[in-house]
Amino acid sequence: MWPVTTHADLADKYRLATKAPNLHLKPSERPKTLDLVSAKNPAARNQEPTTNFVYFLKREFTRDQQQHGLYDGQQGGAVIKTLLSTPSPTPIQIFALTRNPTSPRSQSLAKDLRITLISGDATDSEAIFAQTGPIDSVFLVTIHGPAGFEEQQAESLITASLAHGVTHFVFSSADRGGDILSEDNETDVPHIASKHRIEKMLKRKTDGTSMKWTILRPVSFMDNLTDDFKGKGFAAMWRLVGKRRIQLVWASDVGTFAAMALLDPKRFEGRAVGVAGDELNFEEAAEVFKREMGREFPASPCVVGKVIRWSLGDIGAMFKWFETGGFKVDIQKARAEFTGLKDFRGWLREESEFVTGG
Repeated sequence: MWPVTTHADLADKYRLATKAPNLHLKPSERPKTLDLVSAKNPAARNQEPTTNFVYFLKREFTRDQQQHGLYDGQQGGAVIKTLLSTPSPTPIQIFALTRNPTSPRSQSLAKDLRITLISGDATDSEAIFAQTGPIDSVFLVTIHGPAGFEEQQAESLITASLAHGVTHFVFSSADRGGDILSEDNETDVPHIASKHRIEKMLKRKTDGTSMKWTILRPVSFMDNLTDDFKGKGFAAMWRLVGKRRIQLVWASDVGTFAAMALLDPKRFEGRAVGVAGDELNFEEAAEVFKREMGREFPASPCVVGKVIRWSLGDIGAMFKWFETGGFKVDIQKARAEFTGLKDFRGWLREESEFVTGG
């Protein structure tokens, strides 16, 4: 067990920020935020000494990618909310990368003067650094695409980060069977295998350098469960797994872990941290749902789940993997790191978009 630092205050501040962010306040009224690194970026020594930089990778998603269950934007939103709500004597500047700076989501971020939108693509990271200047810390969430696309994003950003004096690189990966097995188990699930290769790349490229790394290994997102066709399809594929339990996490909790790593790099550097909030099979989840929401768990018929599983090769491979292996994060260990981790019941009550009854 890693040494545990109490994060109750951080959890409380995060929950408050999630419900009521400070975007409506004037800059002078907004809370100051914590310096993200203990050692200054050498390239920034000639700059204003009270200002450090974090580079936060945020990508807009196409409708098809959302249907594949990618909720990385929610991780990013939690990172920003936690960073901006944590008091400190020194402020930070957040650079948020987007392919569409005029989108409603991007414009809502831009209302806070501590956030600067950067238009660009992670596969051309040198162009990004040309816009930002010195950066202390990087948070990367790759997006799924053709074979090798995630690795291409990561290699570009890792290489540029090393060249520009970044001191801490946080990567959101995926669990592959627990702390020990995840080190060498690539799995047959394409998007999970890509993240395994990126982990190896990150460790190899930073070996012997001054840039430290932290790897987060989340499990399936509770956010995949919704009251529409996409969410019901995910539930149908879950039902096909049978009695085996699947580990789940709220996507925003992963973002909170990322913010914790950025805020406390000495505690997290050189660590791979599994992140999960609950473990249930479909029947158990359905019981919790009915008890909390007063109605049946919304799920498509099994035949629909089989069709979706067959048509979505990557996601289908993941659910096949659930039948024989699957995620094995130590949930007690994760909750010791962050006591605010939501279980399925808590997510349904406080964060999900499901409505009761009906």
